[in-house]
Amino acid sequence: MAGRALLRVFNGQPLETSLQRYRESKHYPNVSFLCFQTLRHYFSLAERLRMLLNCNHTTLDREVWAVLLIGACQLQFSSTPRAACVNHLVESIKKLGKTSASSMINAVLRKYDNTTPIQENTSKYELPNWTIDWIQTEYPLHAVSILENNTQHPPLTLRINVNEISVQEYCALLEEQQIEFAKTVVPNAINVLNPKRMQTLPGFEEDYFAVQDLSSQLAVPLLASLPSDIILDACAFPGVKTRQIRDLYPQNQIISVDIKTRCSTWNIRTNDNVLHEHTYIQADLTNETEIDDMRFQRILLDAPCSGSGTLRRHPDIKLHCTMESVKENAELQGKLIRKLWKMLEYGGSMIYTTCSIFHAENDEIIECFLMEHQDITNEAITLPYGVSTKYGWQTIPQKDGSDGFYFCKLRKIKKNNECM
Repeated sequence: MAGRALLRVFNGQPLETSLQRYRESKHYPNVSFLCFQTLRHYFSLAERLRMLLNCNHTTLDREVWAVLLIGACQLQFSSTPRAACVNHLVESIKKLGKTSASSMINAVLRKYDNTTPIQENTSKYELPNWTIDWIQTEYPLHAVSILENNTQHPPLTLRINVNEISVQEYCALLEEQQIEFAKTVVPNAINVLNPKRMQTLPGFEEDYFAVQDLSSQLAVPLLASLPSDIILDACAFPGVKTRQIRDLYPQNQIISVDIKTRCSTWNIRTNDNVLHEHTYIQADLTNETEIDDMRFQRILLDAPCSGSGTLRRHPDIKLHCTMESVKENAELQGKLIRKLWKMLEYGGSMIYTTCSIFHAENDEIIECFLMEHQDITNEAITLPYGVSTKYGWQTIPQKDGSDGFYFCKLRKIKKNNECM
């Protein structure tokens, strides 16, 4: 299972999508662990394997390469005895019809040594060279921390829905079940110290919490919406911030839009007394849509991006993201912010946010946009942690803490030559 899931990642599929088909399997925890660890440590595993191969690994069948990586990961990060691990993988590759590769896999994995010194910079930091260079150039004071935290397991952070239960009451529920937790600098957010499936946590069915990274929780409060405001949640997939908007601004009319057809939290409960105030639309916001003529008082643009601030949660990004894809993201981000600005009412505000740490997707987008418009005030932001940037605020990936997110607040004002 793990080898085939990894193969789909090699073919361009996101890891979470690749693992989805195994969710109900009893093997899911082990398959998930092996895939995540293999991708978090891809470059060092690959370097040590290459030392044992008699050929260039790029000439290997991709499925064989995936099995070798899974095997190396299992030997390095699990307690499975070497003989059991190797024998299982040799039998697995035979079942896949790759019998000719079985002896090679057997020989390589029996010699694999996780203490073999690594030489390459990519293996040291488990990232492509271009990513390492960008981080070291753009974050000279934080580069070491960002690079080291890239391979850490992220915390399980809960946003407590205070409309349903107080933080104190929910913490009491955790204590009753002897679930260890820690409070955070965000008042209604806690970290579960021994992560487990969210379905097993108290209050899952009662809607007492949502699983949401700490930095991700900072964007929606910046909207500072009034009850009469119409809120546009642009690029709403996978719906985490959509749900937060519903919880924080339950009386507002909200429109959530995304190009994708499915959103994990778009299935609002039928007994919700403000259901009629929330509309969900599938649309490409860079083209004409049914809401183009509407005007909004608040817009949240959670722009599609590289996800470079979330590498430890989505380690497949390091294989999929390229300098060219970052450039393509920037072009899309520019189109979105220009289109949505036309839909923002005068006096209204837009929150531009990404889960990226690359300047090209953050401050550089805002700088270019500000140069094109005179009807903007760039409002200062101060958040509980992170660093100020030229036009906004950046959180840095932290051990046992938050991911890397960018935030910018823009207010639309009348130009001097326009009458009110």
